[in-house]
Amino acid sequence: MRRLLLALGLILLLPAAASAQQLLESYRAYLSWNDHFNSNGDRLTEPWQVIRQDRANYHRFGERDPLDEWDSFFASIDNRAAAERMLANGYISPAARASIVNGEALVTVEIWGRGTTGTAIRVDVVGGGTVQGAAPAQGDTVLMETYRAYLSWNDHFNSNGARLTEPWQVIRQDRANFHRFGERDALDEWDSFFASADNRARAEAMIRDGYISPAARAAIVNGEALIRVEIYGRGGAATYLRIDVF
Repeated sequence: MRRLLLALGLILLLPAAASAQQLLESYRAYLSWNDHFNSNGDRLTEPWQVIRQDRANYHRFGERDPLDEWDSFFASIDNRAAAERMLANGYISPAARASIVNGEALVTVEIWGRGTTGTAIRVDVVGGGTVQGAAPAQGDTVLMETYRAYLSWNDHFNSNGARLTEPWQVIRQDRANFHRFGERDALDEWDSFFASADNRARAEAMIRDGYISPAARAAIVNGEALIRVEIYGRGGAATYLRIDVF
């Protein structure tokens, strides 16, 4: 009789055990300003929208930030469409919610589910804050320097008078005007990195390896713009730029 009761008890426990959620996958993502706008250019205001757009940018459009990690789950458009429901069923820390809504953030996303079906996601910031405010581990990319620049029409023409049409060209010319020719706009700020002609020559590659927001790209190409330039690197060597409008 005791064995029969024990067997019945185990049978009753099986559905509960089978329905228990498990961690299916986790990844790290840098939610840049590019991830805060949808394909129509509309500003996204909910964390799940930014998380979904980040994965669409990564998997569908190939727009990947340097700190982004691969995941298999959100490679599926159907799974990305479930992001809102999965976050509602899961958890997002107050720090992550504030960081994502108000600016760029480095987050960890955990995908929980049953079998191969994702049912919930858990989201938190990496290191307890945004990339700029967090203390990265040794060897990680760090923010080395930042400056503000007003890209006036004077910065849109090179020394030969030719019109510049690429953002990196205008940014490079602005720093050449500032450091080499002493032609400084009222809102320009000093930086040490681009005081070097060799570093200015790297501007194109550093933007290609980094990020420029759609708003900054459009503003720079089409007219004058006030921008923020962040210089990132590892071990004292700068590797890429991040650019956005003020």
